[in-house]
Amino acid sequence: MAAQNLRLSNNPLFEVIKKHTFLKQFWQKKPYVFRGVLTDIAGELELAIDGNELAGLACEDMVESRIIFGHEKTGEWRCEQGVFTEDRFAHLPESNWTLLVQGVDQWFEEVQQLFQYFDFLPQWRLEDIMASYAPIGGGVGPHFDYYDVFLLQVSGSREWKLGQQCDDSSALQNNQHVKLLEEFITSDTQVLTPGDMLYVPAGTAHWGTATSDDCITFSVGFRSPSEKELVTHLLENLIEQCAENRRYQDDINYAEDNEDRNEGRMTGENIKKNNYTISHPARINNSVHHKVSELLHVLTQENIHKAAQQAFGELVTEPRYFSSEEETASPDEISAQFERAIKQSPTLELSIPVSTRLAFSTTELFVNGESYVVSESFAQSVCDGLITVAAMSEAEKTVLAALIEQGDIAL
Repeated sequence: MAAQNLRLSNNPLFEVIKKHTFLKQFWQKKPYVFRGVLTDIAGELELAIDGNELAGLACEDMVESRIIFGHEKTGEWRCEQGVFTEDRFAHLPESNWTLLVQGVDQWFEEVQQLFQYFDFLPQWRLEDIMASYAPIGGGVGPHFDYYDVFLLQVSGSREWKLGQQCDDSSALQNNQHVKLLEEFITSDTQVLTPGDMLYVPAGTAHWGTATSDDCITFSVGFRSPSEKELVTHLLENLIEQCAENRRYQDDINYAEDNEDRNEGRMTGENIKKNNYTISHPARINNSVHHKVSELLHVLTQENIHKAAQQAFGELVTEPRYFSSEEETASPDEISAQFERAIKQSPTLELSIPVSTRLAFSTTELFVNGESYVVSESFAQSVCDGLITVAAMSEAEKTVLAALIEQGDIAL
């Protein structure tokens, strides 16, 4: 599904609050409740996806799911990881549990349409949509996320407690099953009914509890690479530029710098070796550091900047889920189809699988965690799903053919 098909002319989220007001005053700052903004879509989702549908998904090998048991009154929380069986669902208690199913947008077209309501943010920021189903009393406990989240109430009702701002230093309960806050300081309480949506910024403590049976909540999460992830990926990209056969070598013609010579005179430890002077046999002097700096030639500001841009694009498009559609055509058949298409039509219309993540910069196209050096116009055309054949270079045709053969996109 091409990205341009998901844009709205009038976004119902901003009929009460202006978009610029939300972004300036609430986005990544404080929670906000959108009251009754998606009542129609919530009704459609409730008809398409009920608790039985979600339970069925949780029984599939390709689906990530878990059940969390616990309640505020008991303080005992535990988690069971899927894949589940029908028999497990037949023996669940009547209350105080929640089924969580990740990536439901990969399986239901109705859920995919939810993304259109978040077109005020870059599409590569969107992660996935998680569904939670709970009878009365069900919830996941007091916690916080490292990413922003929108919580849409689809059916039933849920009470949300909002708390303090948290980070890595926030104390957690001694619980091996789930990461829950040791202390929760309630600052606000909101009850959501179908069509209501709660925005919770990253780091804000929140605690949802189903106040009715058949409570279904959809969580729209956002991708937010950490500093550690970004630096790790950046270094991996730089390492690819390094050569194994380029190694440290002594420069036997160097003269010790003033600091080394002065220190040698003071200690009386100048030693003649290999026709050059060292102040002490165990000392790594400044001249050696200079040679090491020369060896680390890839660590220039320009290279680090390029590697950082590449790392970010690859991280935000890294796939978490894969399409369930099976490709029946062979690589040769796909290649032949591509050759016929570029000869017969002036434009190519692309089909973008739900699982494919796309982004681009001025110099690169990012597809499912991989980067391709192409023109910005070509990269944008791929993301838009419509390409003018005459505008493609031979190298870009090769890139497009590879993406089609890999199943990242289709004609």
